[in-house]
Amino acid sequence: MKIAIVYSSVTGNTKTFAEKIKEKINEKDLVYFGKPSKDIKDADTYIVGSWTTKYSASPDILNYLKTLKNKNIIIFQTAGYGDGIGYYDMIFTNIKNSIDDSNKILGHYCCRCKVTNKVEENYINKFLNNSTNTQIKEIKEGFKKHNQNPTEEDINNIQNWIEEILNKKES
Repeated sequence: MKIAIVYSSVTGNTKTFAEKIKEKINEKDLVYFGKPSKDIKDADTYIVGSWTTKYSASPDILNYLKTLKNKNIIIFQTAGYGDGIGYYDMIFTNIKNSIDDSNKILGHYCCRCKVTNKVEENYINKFLNNSTNTQIKEIKEGFKKHNQNPTEEDINNIQNWIEEILNKKES
């Protein structure tokens, strides 16, 4: 099996996950690890990770996904805002729009992670005029709650997830 891990990271969260996923890949199977590039060798399976922007993946990852045809694709995502399956499903739905139907999507994983102070300020300012004090407080509490992410538990979860997907694929 030939595997390429392709990712885009701004704050380091997605890169951390990419590195932890790489630890679970047999070295002889890994043909590429890094940012989207024209130099990526052909692989059977592409593990593609991105930070979240506008309820989707980063533009470089979306553009890269559009180039893949007849491949197995596994998506992992980090998000600085929003919690829960519904939010993560919405992100994944938007990402799927950039994936050609000839590909097979083997799985999607999303984890809420810390954001920079500037991103947090931008979100709060965006909602100040259209939100109640309670909603602003909830937004601030959400950022504070996830300020330590990715945690060791988050890392274990994504490593277990990738192993499970790859084991299913091999059997």
